[in-house]
Amino acid sequence: MNQNNDTQNKNIKEDCPVIKKNKNVKVWQEGAAVKITTGELAGAVAREGFVASMGGAGMTPAELEREMRIAREICPDGEIGVNLMYVAKDFHNVARVVQKLGARFIVLSAGYDSKILNCTGEYEDLKLEIIPKVAHPSLALRVLQSGVVKRIMLEGAGCGGHIGFSSIKNFISTEELVKLTFMRFATHLAKQVLGKNAPENEVQAFIEDVKNHREDYRKKYHVPELIAAGGINENNVQQIIDNGADHIANCLIFTICKESNAHINWKNMQFQADKRIFFESPVKGMIGSAIKNSFIDKYFELDDTGVYRFKATEKQRLATGRSIKSDFTDRCVTKCMEHDFCLKYSKDYLHPMCIFYRLEETAVAGNVDDGIVFTSENLNYIQKVARVNISAKEVIDYIKKYTYGTAE
Repeated sequence: MNQNNDTQNKNIKEDCPVIKKNKNVKVWQEGAAVKITTGELAGAVAREGFVASMGGAGMTPAELEREMRIAREICPDGEIGVNLMYVAKDFHNVARVVQKLGARFIVLSAGYDSKILNCTGEYEDLKLEIIPKVAHPSLALRVLQSGVVKRIMLEGAGCGGHIGFSSIKNFISTEELVKLTFMRFATHLAKQVLGKNAPENEVQAFIEDVKNHREDYRKKYHVPELIAAGGINENNVQQIIDNGADHIANCLIFTICKESNAHINWKNMQFQADKRIFFESPVKGMIGSAIKNSFIDKYFELDDTGVYRFKATEKQRLATGRSIKSDFTDRCVTKCMEHDFCLKYSKDYLHPMCIFYRLEETAVAGNVDDGIVFTSENLNYIQKVARVNISAKEVIDYIKKYTYGTAE
């Protein structure tokens, strides 16, 4: 879609379907990493009554402290939290910083452990809510069985960035992820209440009753709320809620807002791209969702599964010693998440797939052909309903209309 003057100046469409009101559903603005969703956006979103989250990955504790102060200056009392990665070296320090400055929760991705969920051991001083983000029903059930989590975020394959799977064939849509997770939760609860040997017809009747009276069962049996994320829009939101989601989260449409810290070149690229592609990320070889650009063409080649993989010739060249160590997947999580292993070297020795550097290069510096440009399944959708540098307030009013049937 060409970003001409007409497109730049168009307003959000008013003709979206009016869906029945979902009074108890909260809408979340999910945090995007590498300094895209910072304090200005989080504060603006929270001020309008939505739940806001900053992307903590790629920010130092000092940077997060500054951004949390900005968010709280804009909205002192709103529900604001931070997305953090469990594997990050400075997770514990960052968690303390954001707690001190008034964060209400941490959305925890890239793993977790029982000590964090229970706030025990070295985490016993953490008093803010921990919300694990998972991409598979079995992981959600494991979190449920911990017995301490109030909310779980389910991120389906429609999301941007890292999708959470190493193969496209394993992708689970957000609709299906919510449906499967809800069924596992309800079945687990049925076995607890009715007994493991209860007749199948009683189990199914119980599950249906849980679906129709979620709020009652949650209060009685402490069942976590489910927050659905990943490619949610006006066309699938009601199905996702009907499948068992208590709340919904959006990310990409907020990253193009004027309050977002993303570079204008990065925002424009979200409107100029035809579709998203999948590439092999250095982060544990997971699949990433991005826009195809010159960087992808230079370092990647398409395989027969539909994924752009790091070129064998590049792997061999790196193994000769020009860059850091050997294979590009070896050290990214264990070393790059320390955030000082690669970046202390000059660019001549910087690994071409340093994920933090390549994401910041596009999103913050605006060099959109010299790194990775993450995007989501909603790429073409936002091109139809929004514009570059739209305000957070306009986006929120639009989401309210298709979620609640009104912008009020």
